[in-house]
Amino acid sequence: MGDGNLSSGTQRARLGFGCVKLGSISTGDAGRGATRLIHAAVDAGVTFFDTADAYGAGISERILGQGLGSRRATVIVATKAGYIFRERRPLERAVRRVAAPVIGKLRSAVQSPSAGIPHGGSSGAYAAQDFSPAHLRRAVDDSLHRLGTDYIDVLQLHGPATVCPDETFELLDELVRVGKVRELGVGLEHVDHAAAWLSSGRVTRMQLPFGILDPEARASVFPVAERCGVELILRGIFGSGLFNAESAGDGTGPNDAKIRFVMQLRTLAESHGVTVHQLAVWWILAQPEARTVLVGINSLDHLMSTVRYFETPLADASLVAAIDDLIVSHNSPDPQ
Repeated sequence: MGDGNLSSGTQRARLGFGCVKLGSISTGDAGRGATRLIHAAVDAGVTFFDTADAYGAGISERILGQGLGSRRATVIVATKAGYIFRERRPLERAVRRVAAPVIGKLRSAVQSPSAGIPHGGSSGAYAAQDFSPAHLRRAVDDSLHRLGTDYIDVLQLHGPATVCPDETFELLDELVRVGKVRELGVGLEHVDHAAAWLSSGRVTRMQLPFGILDPEARASVFPVAERCGVELILRGIFGSGLFNAESAGDGTGPNDAKIRFVMQLRTLAESHGVTVHQLAVWWILAQPEARTVLVGINSLDHLMSTVRYFETPLADASLVAAIDDLIVSHNSPDPQ
């Protein structure tokens, strides 16, 4: 997977390790367990790791840096900056590690499957943003320290709603010149923000949500990104947790329509003897514009099952067409 192709030699997209869950309370996966997970990912051929300074208030970057250790030079590390957060002190981090298993079980017990798992949000660590040169300079230096490295392969501005002013990019260009950053990107929360960024010519990589449940970028973003030479980093391919839902509600829930669509996809997957997750990966790999596909890994079993999904030979065109038919039907307006 290191060169952007999987072991079969025919698939263009590579699996990227999404680090949003790394070391979080919800997984309880910290310390030596997280290091083993990172090592297993590298051993399995994963060479793209995506994190952010705000993930776990710095914990994700810290654990990733410790886990990579001497293997740092063999992988691409992408991180993000732009959200304001308070990094936890060592004692707070220790308390979180002890409490993580208990809190994770409590959250699992009360979480509604129709709620989904947001990538960002508007509360907590994702409440305020600062893309000023002063903030970003400090943020990059802090990220380098937590990651235990002297360079960031891809620095992404984290969730800006609009294109940042010239003074921001003057600072970012300086960071590239001095070698602290090698490439600039943007991580978008909404597909609607992509057009302005693509036309700006400021970035070479763009991260955005895309998958069977959220296919809008294929028509609105992919062709323009290809023309502009911007490489896409795709996330949310497993429906942000909705693939695991057992049933939809009464139709009033925000994700009920998507969950009913998941049930249709599950029926199609079962008719081919695979899981809906495999179906989602096959569909993504059929998109030639897909380069890097992120999955938020939270356990060794999750890692290995995801690697298998990506290494399974590609589906034939008829199955991809059947998935597309379901997508069109799902997204068509209801008849009056």
